[in-house]
Amino acid sequence: MSFLPQHPPEPDQTIDEPGVMHIGGPRSKKLLHFIRWMLALSVIACVMVGLFIRFGATTLWAFGLVFFMFGYMALMSRWAGGSGRR
Repeated sequence: MSFLPQHPPEPDQTIDEPGVMHIGGPRSKKLLHFIRWMLALSVIACVMVGLFIRFGATTLWAFGLVFFMFGYMALMSRWAGGSGRR
């Protein structure tokens, strides 16, 4: 519980004013989101490579297959999703 007065939220008109500085804006959130996705994809790729090696594939074949699968999924999602600017 705080006894200090609460500041009202900033109005939308002051967001783009040149004299107002915002710390930790949308760029930092995008970077964190990108790092989270890369970490998740890396973990999934490592698990898949491990499973392929465990069930009899060579290391080079397992890495190649996972690389191909991720590349194919990225290409198809790009084509199916359009340009990404909505």
